[in-house]
This record gives sequence, C-alpha cells and structure tokens, in this order.
Amino acid sequence: MSSTSEEADSIPLLTAPTQSNFPLFHTPTGFRQAASLLQQGRGPIAVDTERASGYRYDDRAFLIQLKRQDSGIILLDPEVHRDAFREILSPVLSQQSWIIHAAHTDLPCLAWLGCHPTELFDTELAGRLAGFSKVNLSDMCATVLGFRLAKGYGAEDWSTRPLPKDWLVYAALDVEPLLDLADAMMLLLERQGRWEYALEECEYVRRSHAHIQQPPMRSWCDERGIESLTTPRQLVIAQALWKERERLAKTRDQSPGRILRSATLIDIARPMASSPQQMKNIRGVGRQAPRWWKVQQRALSTDPTTWPQPKRSSRRGAPSTKSWRHYHPESFEDFLHCRAKVEEVAGRLNIPTENLLSPTVLRELLWEILHHRRIKSPEQARSFLHAHGARRWQIELCQPALYTICREYGPR
Repeated sequence: MSSTSEEADSIPLLTAPTQSNFPLFHTPTGFRQAASLLQQGRGPIAVDTERASGYRYDDRAFLIQLKRQDSGIILLDPEVHRDAFREILSPVLSQQSWIIHAAHTDLPCLAWLGCHPTELFDTELAGRLAGFSKVNLSDMCATVLGFRLAKGYGAEDWSTRPLPKDWLVYAALDVEPLLDLADAMMLLLERQGRWEYALEECEYVRRSHAHIQQPPMRSWCDERGIESLTTPRQLVIAQALWKERERLAKTRDQSPGRILRSATLIDIARPMASSPQQMKNIRGVGRQAPRWWKVQQRALSTDPTTWPQPKRSSRRGAPSTKSWRHYHPESFEDFLHCRAKVEEVAGRLNIPTENLLSPTVLRELLWEILHHRRIKSPEQARSFLHAHGARRWQIELCQPALYTICREYGPR
C-alpha cells in the first residue's frame, strides 16, 4: 500500500450526516413545510442536486438537497409537482445566498425551476483558486475539515422511485459539510490574499446563469462529430436519424444516447449502409437495424434539393488549437510560446491555467496579436480581455505575461 493510500485511510470517514433524521418533501404541502423550515433558518443555504441525464431525456433535478443553520438538512423531490415547487419554493430560495460545490453543474437545473441565488460561493472554485491539487468534495473535506465523505451512488439513476435509504443518506452527505467548508475556505482565501478573486469568480458564475429559465434548444447541427460529415447525403441521413432519436427520447423520457449513441449515428451516416444487414454490423446498431434502415431510406427518398448542405466554417475568431497547428503552422510555435507565458504565471500562483484565463479567450487574444496584428500594446490586450469577459483579477495577474508578449510580438 502506498503512503498516500495509508494517509487517506487514516482520515476519518463520515458515513452519515450528524442529523439522524432529515425530511424528504415531494408534495405541495411538503414544499410549504420546507419553505417554512428554510425561513426559520439563518445564513446562506447549502445546495446540491442529483440528476439523471444518463438515463432521462434532460438534466433536470430529481432530488434537491438543502442545509441551513437552524433549518437542518432538507431533501426535496420536485418531479411530480414541478409547477408547485416553482410557485412555493422559488420565491424563498431566490432570496438567499447559496453555497454550492461545482456550481456550474447544479445551477442550470435549479434555474429551470425558477431558482436563482442572490449571492453565490462555490467551494470547488475556491479550492482551485486556493491551489488545491484535488477539488472534489471528499478530498477538500479531508484537507480542510479533517474527514472524508463516504461515496458510492453518484452515477445511479436518480429518477428511481422510491429512492433507497442509502441513496438519500449519500445525498444528504453532500450538503452536510458545505457550510463549514465554505467558512474555512473563506478564511483561507483571505489569508492568501485571494478572497477578492473568489468574489469576482463566483459572481461571474452566478451572473452567467441568471438568465436561464429553461433547457437549451437542441439541434442536430450540434451533434458531436457532425462536422466530419461532408456530403448532403451523409447530412440528410444524420439529420433524419437525429430527429427520430430525439422523438423517441422525448416520448420515452430517455437519454438520447441510450437509444442511439452519437458515435453510432455518425457511423451510420458516414458510409451509408446498402442493406439492413450491413447496417446491423455497425457497432451499436445490432437488432435496431430495421428501425434505423427505414429512417435512412425515408431520408434518401426526399427531394435532394432540400437536403442540408455542408457549411463552410463561419468562425471569424481564432481557430481551435488543432486547426491553428494544421492551417497556420507559420505562427503556431509563436502561439505555444505565448501561451506558455500565461501558463508560467499560473504555475507560480498554483492556480489552474484555465481558471487564471479562459483557454478560448487566451487563444482569441493571441490570434489578434499573432495573426491579425491588431493588438500591439499591453493596454490594448487588457481592453480586449475585459471586453471578452475576463475578470479584473485575471487581467491584473496576467499583466506581466501580456507585457512580455506584446513587447516580443506587438510592434513590427
């Protein structure tokens, strides 16, 4: 056994919340009780959700876990009465500050229920800014609070009813330490001089989700791998397969990937099987070949003038890293050199580069400097970053790297 494993085993394991009984509310009457309990509490509310996107059509919440000082742990099952949940609990939750671990995963499904925090503190994001090498909840609790969390049910089908008791205990554990963890991380960030960074980042995350009201629209054009299809025949087949899969998934409330995997959809469209038997041999099709064969044939029987056409890239900004290397090799080494300057800053601060500055925004900036030659000074670089959503603390910390890059590649 490694020393790391021995150290982990020596840390106490929390297997259940200290609160032995926690209510599970799933009716309008129960939601009113939960609202009353929350209103009796004080301070921010710890929030977590359990979803079932690997099993169900969308990423909606099937269980919501809350904890507030003087309110205790509260579990909410909104599935059958989502409108009542929105009416009763949204006004209460939306008037409070929230503590969440990895907020970007939970905020969308809560926004679909009309719930938006007035303030947000993300403990995972705090761990990243504080320089933690591991930022999952259990590891952060071990480092900061001195105990690990028992895990094991995160990948289960949370649309299952009734929910097993063990699952509910697991879910409650996810909010049990959040209030204490948030307090400890706030103090740590203050000692490190990074509290303002966390405030800006958490507010950015909150505002990024504040406008969300419903799930995003799905489109076959967004299907993973669709860009690899280059002919109208391939595209019309992919479009038809996607629409049929979407219809079935929505009707059955089932994850689209469980009906037909994205990779399989693309594999069907690309070679265009000439018979049901040939299609059956495509990995992932199997006994469903007759269904998808009919879909393909219906698509090919339509007027070819109506088939979707391959789209030329409408991208006006920077190419992906892969495309930059392939299509613009003359500046790719300069791109890597400049990116390394920002990575050096991140390394010195012990902050992940992607948290110091969005990789997309950095690539766009370097495209302007190296390709278009439109940015030639640190001041212009700062203005560009600000206009593209970079936060003040990010721009300030990147300033030395921006100065060096602009000195080397700006004036020509």
